[in-house]
Amino acid sequence: MDQIIEYFTEAGVNLALLYFHEPDSAGHTYGPDDPRVLDMVVQLDGVLGYLINKLQEHGLFEVRWESGYLAGLGTLMHTTSVYNDNLSTII
Repeated sequence: MDQIIEYFTEAGVNLALLYFHEPDSAGHTYGPDDPRVLDMVVQLDGVLGYLINKLQEHGLFEVRWESGYLAGLGTLMHTTSVYNDNLSTII
């Protein structure tokens, strides 16, 4: 995570993409109701919390409340983007 921060602050990078294979991998391996999936969600929550805190420290992260609509599979569903620093409390 610290390398990503360095890209933005020292290398002049404007866009970085991160991919996390969890909890998707655990969900496919063990099923969505397996406790190991929640363990991965909690672990990823910590990693993302660390990243967001570091981005905020460098003035690179801003919390915004946005509402919009996402079309998927022929249906329309309302989505809201919300930042929560502890996802395990809402799962």
